This record gives sequence, C-alpha cells and structure tokens, in this order.
Amino acid sequence: MKNYRIFVEKLPRFRVEAESLRRELNANLNLALGEVRLLNVYDLFGFTPELLEASRYRLFGEVQTDEVTDACDLEGRKFLAVEYLPGQFDQRAASAVDCVRLIDPEARGDIRSSRLLVFDDKTTDGELAKIRHYYINAVESREKDLS
Repeated sequence: MKNYRIFVEKLPRFRVEAESLRRELNANLNLALGEVRLLNVYDLFGFTPELLEASRYRLFGEVQTDEVTDACDLEGRKFLAVEYLPGQFDQRAASAVDCVRLIDPEARGDIRSSRLLVFDDKTTDGELAKIRHYYINAVESREKDLS
C-alpha cells in the first residue's frame, strides 16, 4: 500500500469550466488573464498500484475527455491550490472513496481532493493575490501546500 497524488485535467477542447472561470475572474476582478488551467488533484492514501491503475480512468477521469497524470510541472508557473479545511465535508473525495469500494470492496484507502489553478506566464503576483482573495472562501477552504 502506497500513497499517490494524481492530477486530472480536461483535454483542451473540453476545458469549459476552466474557460468559464477565466471569464469570471477577468470580469469580476478586472483582470486580463490569458489562460487558466483547472485541475482536480487527488491525494490517494493506502492504494495499491493495481487499484490506482484500475481507478485511474474508471473513476478519476474519462479517456475521451480527461488527462490523468502522476505529475504536474509547476516550475516557474503562477498557481493556486485550494483544499477544504479539516472538518469540512468534501463531496468529491467521499464519492471517490465510495466508488473505489465498488471497484475493490476490500479497499480501505482514503482520498482527499483539491483544485489547482494554473495561470499563464503574464500573471503578476498582484493579480495572483487578488485571485487568491476572491477564490478562497476562508470559512470552508484554504490554500494547499503541494509539496
């Protein structure tokens, strides 16, 4: 049993939610963001390599619309990762745990989910601070340390 982190991102032609978020941030914060990538991040605890592979495209993504990877190159990029606060209900993670048990009834792993926003190179630190303040609801979520 090992721990894994996977990243799920829609393929370019299916990035409707990311494009909607980009428009929302530009309109509400008076920004001119060029590209916003939106990824779901799953931290998987107590998974076997076989369970990870069995659930990669059966649970976390779809072959036709998603790319599911084990790494995301953030070197030199502006990004914001957001997770639920401890004690807050994470519907995405809870549903994923239930689905893993359908794949393998003996599985006892845990899952935590978060969202990762990756911005283009033109995004400034000031713009990132505005986005952080706007996007993170301090009552239910916090910035996630991806290290």
